[in-house]
Order: sequence, then C-alpha cells, then structure tokens
Amino acid sequence: MPEASWSVELPSGTHRIDVAYGYWFARATVKVDGRPTLASRPLLQMAYDRGVDLPIAIDGHHVLVMIRPNIVSSMLVSGYHFGLSIDGIAAPGTAPILPIARSRSLGPRVIEGLAWATGGGAVIGLSQHGSNPIAVAYLVAPAACSLLIRRSALPPRWLATACVAILVAGLFGTALLGTVLQR
Repeated sequence: MPEASWSVELPSGTHRIDVAYGYWFARATVKVDGRPTLASRPLLQMAYDRGVDLPIAIDGHHVLVMIRPNIVSSMLVSGYHFGLSIDGIAAPGTAPILPIARSRSLGPRVIEGLAWATGGGAVIGLSQHGSNPIAVAYLVAPAACSLLIRRSALPPRWLATACVAILVAGLFGTALLGTVLQR
C-alpha cells in the first residue's frame, strides 16, 4: 500500500500527517497525529481525473493531501506521488503538485455509462437466446470503452465516436463469433 508522512509545524504545535492509498480497493486514509481523520474511496476520481485531492482541516488551516498516479503508459500505473499543501503552500519536503482543476463536463461519465448500458442490454438479449459465451465475449467492448475513457485525454466528442466504433465492432465481432460457433 503506497503511503507518505509529513511532520508540519503549525502555531498550535507539530502535527504528523500520514496518508495511505490502497490501489486494489481504492481506499485513501488520512491520519493526523495517529487518529483517522478522513477515509474515502476515490475510485472514480482516480480513474477520470488521474488523481485525487483530499481536503482536511487542522486547527483552522486548510490542508490538502494530493495523490497522483505515476502513469507509465496509457494504461499502466507504477506507483503514486503524494503531496501536501497547507493554506495553498506546499509543505516542507513536498514536491509541488498542482491541485486538480475539476471539469464540469459529465461527457466521459455519460459515455461510459451508455457503453455499459448497451453492453448490459446486449448481454441480456444474447443470454435469452442461449448464447452465453457470445454474451460474455461482448463485454470486452464496454470494457475497452471504459479503458479508453479513463486513460485518454481526448475530447468528449472523439471519445463518443471511438466508443460507438468499439461497440459496433464488438457487435459485429460477437455476431461473427456466433456464426462460427454454430457451425
């Protein structure tokens, strides 16, 4: 489990801040002076924004714990960078990490939801006709759309076009697989 610790000096005294992020369960935990202060599951934030900011308050000071994945390739994460800022200033011993600018666009999330909805509908339809292996094979298309959306910086229109192409190719691929398996 990736983790980091800081010792920060505030007017009220020295405080120890510990952060841990569990990749497999997407659980982030922040402790201040050994006491759990924040526990969250920023799964979607990590997937879409490629990082998460966890705000906490210590003695009236705005503290921001930042977690950023170290993306090696388009789909491979090899560790995490942690940062800490107090009232907008990087804490001593912290490399500067910019806070995430949140997008107001729901486009990628809507596109991914539609991809999984069409995938679920196709799986249900194929399963009712006794084509369970083909139904399971079709789930590759929405999964490919999810990976593309979560690991790409393309504009929403391009993502929508690419996902439609992937879903149509998935339908043709499963139809071809169905004819091959029926022979």
